[in-house]
Order: sequence, then C-alpha cells, then structure tokens
Amino acid sequence: MATQQATIQKFMKSLDKTTKTGTTALNAAIKSATGSAFTSFKQVKAALINDMKKAKSADDFLKTYCGIDYSNSDSGLLVGKEMGVSETDISGADSVPESGSLKNFKKNSFTKKGLTVKLSNDKTFNQLNATEKFIWQGLYTWWVEGALNLIEKSYGANFSFGKKSSATVKEMSVTFSHDFDKNSTTDASTVYGYYDNGDTGKLELVINMNRWTSL
Repeated sequence: MATQQATIQKFMKSLDKTTKTGTTALNAAIKSATGSAFTSFKQVKAALINDMKKAKSADDFLKTYCGIDYSNSDSGLLVGKEMGVSETDISGADSVPESGSLKNFKKNSFTKKGLTVKLSNDKTFNQLNATEKFIWQGLYTWWVEGALNLIEKSYGANFSFGKKSSATVKEMSVTFSHDFDKNSTTDASTVYGYYDNGDTGKLELVINMNRWTSL
C-alpha cells in the first residue's frame, strides 16, 4: 500500500508537470496519485464525506482515515511514523532541528539548497536591530535549510529549489515589518507574484516584528 507521502508526491508532481488546467488538471492528478482508485475530485469528495459520517469524532476521523494521531508525539508531518515513512515519531521540533550554535553571519544574502535569500529593500545587515539580526542569523544557521529539507522530503525534489526543481524563481527576499496590526497573531506571512502565464515570479517572507520584540 502506498504511503500518504508517496500519494501526495504523485499528486503534486502531476499538478507541477501538467499542461491541463482547472478541474481537468485536478482530476488527472487524483487519478495519478491514487492509481486510478479515484478518477475525479467528485469521487474523492463523496468518499471523504462518507468517511466523515462514519467517524465518531474529528480525532477519530484523523486517526482512522488519515493516519494522524494527536494522542502521541508525532506531529502528523508527511515524513513521520504515521505516514509510513519514518520508524519513529517526528515532533514539531524534530522537523526543523536547531542543533549547534547560532552562526555569526553578517552578509546581506545567502544561498541554501538552490534558494537565494536576501534582505529586502537594499537593507544591509548592519542596519538591522538586535532582534532582526538574530532572526536573520537563525534563518542562515537553521531555519531555511531545515524548511527546504522538510519540503523536499514531503513533496519531492521538484518542489524544492535544487537542480531537479521546476521552480520558476529561486530567490526570496526577507522583510522585517512593523506594519502589521498590533493585535495580529501572525508571526510571518509570504508574498508571491505571478507572471502572465501563471508561473511564480516573486517570493517574499514578511516577518511580523510586533510578535518578536522580546525574542
């Protein structure tokens, strides 16, 4: 039986490579991912609703039909034990590990696994405050590479930024923003733009500094 990880990778790869659009592309991806067990979103939706009706609770539905068990330490990630990939539980902290010391990185850009990350608006490292410098160095030391590793393990190499990737943009800017609403609970958000043909043409990570003043 295919693991959840293998199924989602087939689904995403089909959408990534397709020349079809809309429902036709979605149905083809479903057929590819399920080995023709389902051939349309309509069939998947009907089966999903039927399983929900049979489940005793939301937690029962997730555990019985999705393989996600919130009673243990596994986070339910596509690389975890419940997805049939790892032999051990993968906690949230394990998914993007922070091992070793923070690196004293002072440059304005860096490249990890094919993705170039740069400070936005021509800002330099020396112009950042202490908290912003810590976050920037954390991105360099752990978080960008760890996130990219998790993406590649979960969705396949074509959804990372290396040589096998089909990404149409391989650069991401980082903005430290104080413009979020003061009551916002958003830690960070992403901004992306598209070319006329639908390909991604811009990636930006916007960090809500109102949430990190005491970091």
